[in-house]
Amino acid sequence: MFLTYKIIGTIAVIAFIALFTAGVVMDSSPYRAQLNSPSFNLTALLAVMLTYTPSNVAFLALLSGLIAGCSSILTHGRVTHASHQVATEARMEESATYRTESPVASMFRSLVAYLAFMAGVLITTVSPFTTTTPEQYVRLAAAVSFFAFIVGYDPTKFRGLLNTPLPRKGAAKVKG
Repeated sequence: MFLTYKIIGTIAVIAFIALFTAGVVMDSSPYRAQLNSPSFNLTALLAVMLTYTPSNVAFLALLSGLIAGCSSILTHGRVTHASHQVATEARMEESATYRTESPVASMFRSLVAYLAFMAGVLITTVSPFTTTTPEQYVRLAAAVSFFAFIVGYDPTKFRGLLNTPLPRKGAAKVKG
């Protein structure tokens, strides 16, 4: 069973790198222009799906979730005991549930992270994808993939990141 997850995870990593490279290097505008013509072009549609920033990043998020799901299953049970002493038993049980679920569930959960991120981008920017530079693409793809991986691996880790208290400016230090 673990061999299956290793193979799927490895294929997903290779696909992620290939898709990321296509997103950085290939310009989708010629293919998008072909889609505006009266005749339907399946090759242009597939090229747009794989190279246009919003759809490319969606695929990257799905692959990140799949990779995270495979990794969480493979690493479950190999976490040191010291890290579990900090967490409560209920949180450990919830984390174990996420880390032993199907990688497909992790992949679907990562789609929600993508949708949340894109909603924020679309609310704050007027025309975010008309002319995307490679630098903008890398920032977007890396950020979305990172959060999609965390949510796909174990959402309790993401919740832990959000609940981490930040030091307050000018807060008094307690002497012990």
